[in-house]
Amino acid sequence: MKYNFILPFYTKVPSGGTKIMYEYANRLAILGHEVTVYHCIEAPYFKYAKSRPFVLRKLITLLIYKNKPSSPWFSFDKNLKLKFINRLADKYIGDSDVTVITWWSLVKPLSLLSGSKGRKVNLIQGYENWEGNDDLLHRSYSFENIIKIGISPYVIDSVKKFDENIYYIPNAIDSKKYFIDINFDQRNRFSFCMLYSESIIKGSDFGIQAFLDLRSKNKDFTLTLFGTSQRPQSLPEWIEYISNQSDLKDLYNSHTYFVSNSLEEGWGLPVHEAMACGCIIICTKIDGHRQFYEGSEGVFVYEKGNSENLVKILESVLDKSSDQLSVLSNLNINAVSQFEWDKVINRFIEIVEPYDQK
Repeated sequence: MKYNFILPFYTKVPSGGTKIMYEYANRLAILGHEVTVYHCIEAPYFKYAKSRPFVLRKLITLLIYKNKPSSPWFSFDKNLKLKFINRLADKYIGDSDVTVITWWSLVKPLSLLSGSKGRKVNLIQGYENWEGNDDLLHRSYSFENIIKIGISPYVIDSVKKFDENIYYIPNAIDSKKYFIDINFDQRNRFSFCMLYSESIIKGSDFGIQAFLDLRSKNKDFTLTLFGTSQRPQSLPEWIEYISNQSDLKDLYNSHTYFVSNSLEEGWGLPVHEAMACGCIIICTKIDGHRQFYEGSEGVFVYEKGNSENLVKILESVLDKSSDQLSVLSNLNINAVSQFEWDKVINRFIEIVEPYDQK
């Protein structure tokens, strides 16, 4: 079968939503399907910087990327094709059996594609109201000629307020990339790692503030931040910072705890990855983390945006014994072992494959 995957933009750095789309596309290509991933230069309602008009973005794709997008942080099957397109429209993409988009503003252009582009699928990876346009977002859930797939219970619940017709396929991670290879009892029991992002929605400032407050009372712990941006200038020297970590598995495996401060998530891939590597999790009590904290006692939650609450949770986990932590680590590993990519892809094909080809 032929598959088109359409992304609203191109990114040079790791991104959760992009990563999931790449995983779907890549795994279908490995199975022998003909797959092309398109990256839009222009997407409806996307807020581009005034310094980056369409003409400049187009020139960048031509002169810098030679019109061939590449992602050094993701390894693609040799038969998968990557392309830039001006926007999502018939004339820019090839004929296909299935065309898959993610991001709400691509739904209407998807609905207008001709029948030669195949069945139309919206992979919904969050309640995407971060930039406003709530009414348009909600209307995007109601196009009758589009198959909707949600990645988490939170996404399913959000969409069902407007349309009942949605399939659930939980996210997965690559178990060959994320696994435990440093025994839990060999890790520093007082070591924390935490994702840092300049995006407000990731809540990094609340996490940092909590650790600064904890430091004033307890200096017997270490903290490592990692992210795609440069080290923040205001960060104290005692906090280690790793930019563009090449192997997150090694990072997770060298720490006992992983902290997520997100104010909003569709799924929470870093939490998932860290659990698979045996970390104890401290994360915000948001619906996008629900599948994790309801599934394992090794996940501790705090109220989002509340640094004081986070300090209390940090103090409570630091009081636990090594034996208690080891049990919790195993519970986390077992909890996420159910989310396997083979199951995900098989279910995806069942849903999107045209009936006359089954």
